[in-house]
Amino acid sequence: MCYMHYLYLLLTRKFNSLLTGYDVQMSCLTRKLQQKLTRYVQKNSSRFSSNDPRCIREELVNKGVCPSDVTTDQLKIILKEVKNS
Repeated sequence: MCYMHYLYLLLTRKFNSLLTGYDVQMSCLTRKLQQKLTRYVQKNSSRFSSNDPRCIREELVNKGVCPSDVTTDQLKIILKEVKNS
């Protein structure tokens, strides 16, 4: 990605965030990554220190299991999948 395109995306994201009051999700969670995270959470759910998606996301990022660009909202979807399975 060229620098100008990256800068445009970054500025657009910040501008949209200011307009809506919400951070625009730019990262795309691939199906393979979503499946990997879902399996990891299913197998290790008892090891999390909290049920809060933000805390779980932070733990996963710190362990290197989850990329830092995965959002809390995306992790909430994964947690719902795990809960419903």
